Amino acid sequence: AETEHQHQEAGGEMPADLDPAQTQHSRADREGQHEQKAEPLEMVIETISLAAAYAIDKYLNKNDTPEETLRRAIVKGEIVPFYQPIVNGREGTLRGVEVLARWKHPIAGYISPASFIPVAEKSGLIVPLTQSLMRQVAENMNAIASKLPSGFHVGINFSASHITSPTFVQECLHYRDSFNRDD
Repeated sequence: AETEHQHQEAGGEMPADLDPAQTQHSRADREGQHEQKAEPLEMVIETISLAAAYAIDKYLNKNDTPEETLRRAIVKGEIVPFYQPIVNGREGTLRGVEVLARWKHPIAGYISPASFIPVAEKSGLIVPLTQSLMRQVAENMNAIASKLPSGFHVGINFSASHITSPTFVQECLHYRDSFNRDD
């Protein structure tokens, strides 16, 4: 009837012993099987696409907190010591230096300590930041120790949270002992 007519218009011949209702049913089954086979592949492609979109979004829209950014900077050695000279006013001679922290950002250049010290103190990163500076200062001063005047003084600032930490005294002793000179 109508199914036979539609089938014949489409250019196909229907076998005489085949019931038109069966033909529709078996065509639907074949199409359903085709969709079921494609479904796992589509799911894999969709999963890969979503993962790629997430990675691109994370890369382009870095939503790091200031604490995460500062933590990474400390680990990478981007927080570096600057040395403020201490000069004997009468003699005009160099007596030592005060260590100042500066953030040498690879893209933004030098970042003011007013921008990152409060973040370090609030987040508890001030201790690892200071420990990193202590290591760098010892390396720097040891490299030029023979050129420094006798009694050369190195001053470094410590936060209240660092001073009250149980390891503070031990860290200071280690810092002192890390210098090549005893004066």
